[in-house]
Amino acid sequence: MIKTSDGTVNYNYLHILRFSACFAVILLHYSGSFTYRIGIPTFNTGIQFFTITRWCVPVFLMVSGALLLDKYQEPLQFYKKRLLRILPPFLFWSAVYIGFKLFRHEIELNAVPQMLIAGGAEFHLWYVYMILGIILFLPFLTPWTEKKNKKSILLFLMIWIYWLVFSNQYGQAAVALDLTCFGGYIGYLVLGYYLHILPSKKYHWMIGVGLFCIGLVYSYYSSIELSYQLKEFSGSNQRYLSWNVLLMSAGVFLVAKQLVLPSRVLAVVKEVAKYSFSIYLAHIFVRDSLVKNYFDFPALDFYSFLLLKTLFVMLFSYVLARALSLVPFAGRFISG
Repeated sequence: MIKTSDGTVNYNYLHILRFSACFAVILLHYSGSFTYRIGIPTFNTGIQFFTITRWCVPVFLMVSGALLLDKYQEPLQFYKKRLLRILPPFLFWSAVYIGFKLFRHEIELNAVPQMLIAGGAEFHLWYVYMILGIILFLPFLTPWTEKKNKKSILLFLMIWIYWLVFSNQYGQAAVALDLTCFGGYIGYLVLGYYLHILPSKKYHWMIGVGLFCIGLVYSYYSSIELSYQLKEFSGSNQRYLSWNVLLMSAGVFLVAKQLVLPSRVLAVVKEVAKYSFSIYLAHIFVRDSLVKNYFDFPALDFYSFLLLKTLFVMLFSYVLARALSLVPFAGRFISG
């Protein structure tokens, strides 16, 4: 845990992580559209960006763990506070995406209920369904985590990693243990909390870089090999619950803990990070309805093209989230 000179906990690096994860998830969703067919000039570059950003969702979860697992709250009190922050913007943006699809005749009205049940009005909203399930479980986890017993937390993480690698990723556990209760995305929250309360050492950034590079190299080259074997893009070895993405995510977290930004830059990062949830919800709408249609840069190389498009999507998503926050009465709910 990083503390300032007056002894208070420094949360600045969590703002940096939220900001970075926002940018990464937008870049991930942009790069994925350029990997649809082997042989196109952008295929390998698309996989590069797809791979280097796969840590985004796990890091979002790790930041949530660092913030939410520190103190126990009564379940009903916790649910009220968390669900009021999640559900209004989620329902608002679900309505926007449904209206957008109906307007463009992509769906029929009678398909809407099944769409909402099956995983959301747009593909990226699966994350909210996953988060809601975790939120329901957290009040039963925090009485243990708030004690900050690093040994017991580390033991949990070791069992979770065993489940993640052998039961989930490869399905070849040496012993047929049912570790379902240790599995799933909850492990990322516990990992984020553990790394948050872990005393920071100067050499941690080197460990972080090493973990990230190992995960990155394996993810990229195994994806290239698998994609050419299947004759189509495959990211199955880069699932969020895989050891290589886990290494990348932990690496990013450790490096961020060591970052110190100039005060003006940090102020911008904190301002944007405050709206990270709304930016996540809105970015597909901004990408498809605005940036794709009205912002093109044919003279740029592909790397610069993708990065600049991502920057525009993030900027306009922030402006939209900030504008929604100013709506009288409803703004503070729908802006997240």
